[in-house]
Amino acid sequence: MFRSKRNSLVKRLWKYKINDETRGSSQKDASRSSSPSTPASTTQEELELKTATHSFFKKLKEEQLQVLLQAMESRGGEITPCVPVAKSEIRVGKHMVSPYNLCCRVFRWPDLKSDAEMKRLPNCTFQNDEKDAVICCNPYHWSLVVKIDEPTIYTDKLLNLSSHCSRMKILMTNIKATILQGLWSLQILLDLRRVSVRIIVQGMLL
Repeated sequence: MFRSKRNSLVKRLWKYKINDETRGSSQKDASRSSSPSTPASTTQEELELKTATHSFFKKLKEEQLQVLLQAMESRGGEITPCVPVAKSEIRVGKHMVSPYNLCCRVFRWPDLKSDAEMKRLPNCTFQNDEKDAVICCNPYHWSLVVKIDEPTIYTDKLLNLSSHCSRMKILMTNIKATILQGLWSLQILLDLRRVSVRIIVQGMLL
């Protein structure tokens, strides 16, 4: 009875595995058309992943499987407890992965490669990898580290922009000097006009 219930939980969990349909049918069709051998290799990878995952799940306690199932059913919408397991390595084909890497790859990020691509969330109670003998494999207690590419700096464009700014500064200086010179000339003309008017007025008075 207990074995059948455990097997039932494992089967229900496997239904929540992230697959190509979840990620988008267009991407799946594109990958198939670009590589004729992709379906065969994918089938082999799927088989290896399924074998490793089922083997790992069967080592978990029934309560741990129920917590994982609750997390999968809510898609992380509910606060679920940790699922602590002993630190170990699980063979998936030719590669060795950690338990939480396996769970996160199966249920959240199928392209996940390294543990360094993930970061533990604050709601996880197992925060010290070095001292703790166990580690949490609840996929919704982990987040994916997103690397932001630094903007490319084009030196030649910066030099051209700097040169353009220098030319604009010189041009504005010349325009300012021309305006000041024009104002000075205008002031001289106005002064001469005042003097002429004054002389004419004085001549009329005489």
